[in-house]
Amino acid sequence: MVERGELARVARARDAVAKSRGDGQSGGQGDGRAGQGDEDRGVVEEAVAGAGRAAGWLFKAGLSVTKRLPGAELAGQQLRKLEDLAVNEVRKRLDGVDGPTGWPTPEDDDEAVEVRAFERDPLRGAMATLLNRSVSETRKEAENHLFVGVMRQLTPDEARIVAALSDGTAYPLVHVAGKGQQVILQNASTVGKAAGVTLPDLTPLYVSRLLAAGVAEVGDEDPGLATQYDILLTETYVREAEKQAKRPKYLRHTLRLSAFGHRFWQACDPSIQQLPPG
Repeated sequence: MVERGELARVARARDAVAKSRGDGQSGGQGDGRAGQGDEDRGVVEEAVAGAGRAAGWLFKAGLSVTKRLPGAELAGQQLRKLEDLAVNEVRKRLDGVDGPTGWPTPEDDDEAVEVRAFERDPLRGAMATLLNRSVSETRKEAENHLFVGVMRQLTPDEARIVAALSDGTAYPLVHVAGKGQQVILQNASTVGKAAGVTLPDLTPLYVSRLLAAGVAEVGDEDPGLATQYDILLTETYVREAEKQAKRPKYLRHTLRLSAFGHRFWQACDPSIQQLPPG
C-alpha cells in the first residue's frame, strides 16, 4: 500500500518545486537559475527515493511475483505517476515551459479514486503493510514474526504437546487404514496423554495441526516403543476407527519435534528468562 507519509513527501516536493519556479522567474539571473536547478534536482531525487521506498516491495519480490499480488499493479502505477509529477514540475522550471507537458498526473483518471478505495480495504491494506515491512526487515525480525504467527495458531493443549516434545523424546504415532489402504484415522499418538492435554481424544487433530505448522515431524517406526504402540491401540478413539476399518491395518511411525520446532521452542521457552540489556 502506498504509505500516507510517502504521499505527503512527494506532495511537499511538488510544492517546493512550484515555489522555486516563482522565485526563479522573479529573479531572472542565470547563476540563480543554475543554482536553483541543482536544488530542484535534489528535490526530485528525494521525492523519487521516497516513493521508491514505499514501493520497494514491488521490486524486491520480483516482477513475476508482484503481478500476482493484491493491489501491486495499482500501487506501482500510482507511485510512478507521483514520481513523474515531481520530475515534470522541475522540467517546467528548468526549461521555462508553462502549461501541460503531456506527463500524466494522479488527477488525469479514476485510478486515484481506486487507490483511496484500496487503502480502505482491510485485507489488501494488511497485505500491503506486510510487504512494505519486508523491505527493511532483518533476519531476526523475520524469524520473530514467523514465531509469533505460529504462536497465535496454538491452542493451550497444543502448547503442552510442544513442551512434551521439546526434550527430544519420540512418541509412537499410528495411522489406522482400512480396505485398499484407505486411512480411517491419522496421527493417533500417546503424546497427548503424556503431555496431560485436556482433550486427549483430540490428540490426532492437535498433532495434525502441529505437523502442518512445521513444528513437529513424523519419523519411522521405533521397535523400542513396542509396548507404547500396544497401549496406543487401546485408546477409545483408535478402537472406534478399527470398527470402521473392519480389517484394520496399523501404520506405525514416531512423532518428534522438527528442527524448526526446536528453533521455535528455544525462542519462546518460558523457563528461560532473558535478562534485560545492561
